[in-house]
Amino acid sequence: MTQSLPGYYAKIGGDNPRDAAHSLMGKFGTHVFLTNSCAESNEYASRVCGKVVTRRGNYSAGLSQSTNFGMSAGNNENNGSSSSFGSSHGQGYSLNSSSGSTTGSGNNWGENRGRGTSETESRGYSEGMEFAIESGDFARNFLTGGPENGNIVTGIWFQSGRRFRASGTNFMQVRFRQ
Repeated sequence: MTQSLPGYYAKIGGDNPRDAAHSLMGKFGTHVFLTNSCAESNEYASRVCGKVVTRRGNYSAGLSQSTNFGMSAGNNENNGSSSSFGSSHGQGYSLNSSSGSTTGSGNNWGENRGRGTSETESRGYSEGMEFAIESGDFARNFLTGGPENGNIVTGIWFQSGRRFRASGTNFMQVRFRQ
């Protein structure tokens, strides 16, 4: 039993104490991880307990408004002319002639306005793999015993190949009396 992985490294010594210590730890089927402030030991404990699929919710909302004002103007002009000539001979004599011309112009003016509002809202979630127990939890979320904690210590009991009913995983949080 030791408080941290560096404790194993120091005790094993030799050319490659880190690999030797990890090899030794890998042979243990049962581990009990208690609170400590060694980041390397806590990261190891997190990796041993593994990752789980987690869902994180997300939410977004938006509101937009728009106002449009406009004006249109235009001119038009029409010109035209027509003429006709005619004659007839017979018992009498007649000659017809006519011509004409038309001109017109006009203006048109218009005004338009518009206003719109839209609201959007979306909710969802994303899934990702995260450590079941974050390494920082070993330093901040476990009871450390003593009178202030009712002489109770909390930790993680890990066992290879086992599925605890209480947690549904191969580890569970446990309480020990000092």
